Amino acid sequence: MRAILFFISLLFVLGSFAQPVYRAEYFFDNDPGYGNGTPVTLTPGNLVDLNFNANTTGLEAGIHTLFVRVKSGLWSQTYSRLIGVNPEAGITQAEYFFDNDPGFGNGISIAITPANIVALNFNANATGLSPGIHTLFVRVKSGIWSQSHARLVGVNPDVGITQAEYFFNADPGFGNGTPITITPGKVVELNFEANATSLSPGIHTLFVRVKSGIWSQTHARLVGVNPDNGITRAEYFIGEDPGLGNGIPIDVTPGKIVVLDYTIENTNFPNGMNYIYFRTFSGVWSLTYVHEYCQNPIPGFSTDFAEFGNPTTFTNLSQQTDETTEYYWDVDGNGTWDYVGGDDFLHLYEAPGIYMAKLKLVSPGGCADSIINEVQVYACMVPTELVAENITYESADLIWTPGNFGSQWDILWGLQGFDPETEGTLIEGVAEQPYFLTGLEDQTAYDFYVRTVCDDEVSEWSVPQAFTTLEYFCPPDWQPGSYFQYNMQIIGKLYIEGVQSFNPHDVVGAFVDGECRGMAAPDPDLFGLVFLTVGSDLASGEMVEFVIWNVAECAECPTGESLIFENQLQVGTPGNPYPFECGQHELPFTFGEGYTWFSVNLNPGSMALNDLFAGLSPCEEDRILGQSAFAVVYNGAWVGSLTAIASSQMYKMQLCNQQDFTLEGQPVANDPISLGAGYTWLGYLPQGGLNIDDALAGLQPAASEDNRLIGQNAFAVYYQGQWIGSLTQLHPGKGYIVELSNQSTLTYPD
Repeated sequence: MRAILFFISLLFVLGSFAQPVYRAEYFFDNDPGYGNGTPVTLTPGNLVDLNFNANTTGLEAGIHTLFVRVKSGLWSQTYSRLIGVNPEAGITQAEYFFDNDPGFGNGISIAITPANIVALNFNANATGLSPGIHTLFVRVKSGIWSQSHARLVGVNPDVGITQAEYFFNADPGFGNGTPITITPGKVVELNFEANATSLSPGIHTLFVRVKSGIWSQTHARLVGVNPDNGITRAEYFIGEDPGLGNGIPIDVTPGKIVVLDYTIENTNFPNGMNYIYFRTFSGVWSLTYVHEYCQNPIPGFSTDFAEFGNPTTFTNLSQQTDETTEYYWDVDGNGTWDYVGGDDFLHLYEAPGIYMAKLKLVSPGGCADSIINEVQVYACMVPTELVAENITYESADLIWTPGNFGSQWDILWGLQGFDPETEGTLIEGVAEQPYFLTGLEDQTAYDFYVRTVCDDEVSEWSVPQAFTTLEYFCPPDWQPGSYFQYNMQIIGKLYIEGVQSFNPHDVVGAFVDGECRGMAAPDPDLFGLVFLTVGSDLASGEMVEFVIWNVAECAECPTGESLIFENQLQVGTPGNPYPFECGQHELPFTFGEGYTWFSVNLNPGSMALNDLFAGLSPCEEDRILGQSAFAVVYNGAWVGSLTAIASSQMYKMQLCNQQDFTLEGQPVANDPISLGAGYTWLGYLPQGGLNIDDALAGLQPAASEDNRLIGQNAFAVYYQGQWIGSLTQLHPGKGYIVELSNQSTLTYPD
């Protein structure tokens, strides 16, 4: 026996009654009558759990409807649920679509757990559907796709649906049809039993409509009716009658009323008028009903950007057309056909403006369908996408997306909310952007407009764009000393978060033991250069540290940089300025499984191993080897004679598995490195990669013939005054071993 389990979470609303519920039953597809369904075992009460195994033995593979109801004196309304069944192959996929079949596998997927029996409980996305009545189709896949199961639904995404009604054949007037019980909402399922008691056996038209403030258009369905004997079969044919029972079968659920025209909606008939013959079987075949059905191609077209003075391309995008399809084009919406035929074409509009272009498709028998698209022909176009950038307390860069034709623009600006007809400051003949607008007040809201200047006309003004200037900059409270006996000079550039500052309100200060010894700002007229004088009462030896004032943040930003004071020393030149940098830098590492040579040129605040590598996940007994000390992981911590990393040295990291690691911090000082004769494990201090000859140009004394620089996977040898070999570039984060004949000092380039 096959069974499907249903829970109270699906059906609990059926059990909430003023009188106790003492009976429940279910059935599939066809109502056997009250009390004749399969009983559901329950404990009587005002609220009952309908948690039962529904027996699906004997059901054909495909989609079925499970109905459930309870009795509390009277029988309740019947609750329905779609299920997919395939006892042999099992169901692996399910999908749904509205109105038009997109093809097997191209519908909207329904999330299911593959099984022999699945409950099709889902929220159908009705976005994009027009208000009114639509057909929801559902199907499942068990190796091949099942037939599509159809349900009528009412849709109104905005107002919601409050009423529904149906009638047969003749319209009794809005609100006078037979009411359909619904739960008001934006999407409602129109699942009801139509009362056909008074209808004669045969084929009739069932009409359905819904109300959302006003009544929708009426949706029609062709149905077969036999109130007494019920209908068990149906068929249709086109053209010559093949004989009773020899037509094309229509898949119907036997009953007193069966829907006949779902089949033809997804059948490709010849374009034009088709005469389709239907009949039903209720012990004997009914009379044949002739149904007129227009198979229309789907009209569609697009246009490229329409500029006055240039032809506009019309591209035919119509679908399901054939050699019988006739095309009629009204490109300016005046009711006159301007072109015929299905080829793409060019049209030159005589004036700018908005045109309602129409394409009408006509098929044999008078069947027709049309589509109307708006075509806007632009002349001197209004600029769009206005924005203000780089806003300061007194200035802003004004930017916009240009229209066509014009190469100059006018700008109108003023206090926010000003009347562009009578107020504002006009700037005419702007030839390029961004436009630097200055002379503004701090903390003030402004609007600006832009229009295009064409040869002999101007466009309309754009929509306004608002912006607000910043608060006047907050200066640092540093007070440099004066009357120092000695000084040194630094020519540099100021960088904040990796970007050079040209803001004259950003400041770099020089400090010795917390005392300000000098301060300077970028000169925007001299490439943003900073000319800093540092004072001292000692001729040399004091450690000078630098701090940047970030005016945008109104806060200090330490650089981590320092210099030894020396009287009359000049550091940096206009062509090679000293970099003052603040903000976090990143140094990425990929530590492989095994050994990785590395060095560290950033200081995150602590160079201690357990702080520096807190983001790594080493295994017990992984190691870090220095040239003369090492550390090992023990109980999750680094222990040993090596306790901290020195930026001037190289190390070897041994890990049990590959790990990616990124270090954030300030650049370390580019101090000279002492190198002994023989082998030295060398760290790399610069923040960017360098050619090996440039990187080692500051080696004093210079290398001797056959001295070497060894990387983990490449090396270079010093030969006839230059370094040659497979190692050509040095990079941050890498470590090297240098072999020298003499004791030397290496100073990397700044």
